[in-house]
Amino acid sequence: MNQNATISRITDNHIYLVYDGPAGAKAKSSRRFWGVKERDFPGANPLNLTVKTGDMVEIHVDPLGAVMAAFGVFIAPLLAWLAGYLLSGAILPGAGDGARFLAGMGGFVLALSWHFLAARIRARRGEKHLPEIVRVIPVPERQGLSCDTGCGACDGGCGS
Repeated sequence: MNQNATISRITDNHIYLVYDGPAGAKAKSSRRFWGVKERDFPGANPLNLTVKTGDMVEIHVDPLGAVMAAFGVFIAPLLAWLAGYLLSGAILPGAGDGARFLAGMGGFVLALSWHFLAARIRARRGEKHLPEIVRVIPVPERQGLSCDTGCGACDGGCGS
């Protein structure tokens, strides 16, 4: 799936992006109230496009990778909690709800830890699945897009 993002910063060997769009604009006042900084994320530039900070780009996010990451962070720990809760009741028939809850939490923590450990091992092997920059969106093409950058480069197309 392709999405628009803006380059927030460029370091020696990494490009960092932030998502644009109406959802970001709606959350901006809430982030300001709570003092939360805009979170950026790393991206890859496999085509070696010439980019600079503030450029709006189109990125490709691997749908299967996104679904698997969401499953590993949200669904698998909940299933592990349920399994720990139910199995502790089957293995220890006299266990109370407190002990069963703790067994479920153990399963939750174990599944979440497994996911992050596996992700770290894959990253050390060089199997990073970063969003890839597909193209730089030229200024005239930004007119119909909504974004939250306020760069002023596109005569109001980005909300400035």
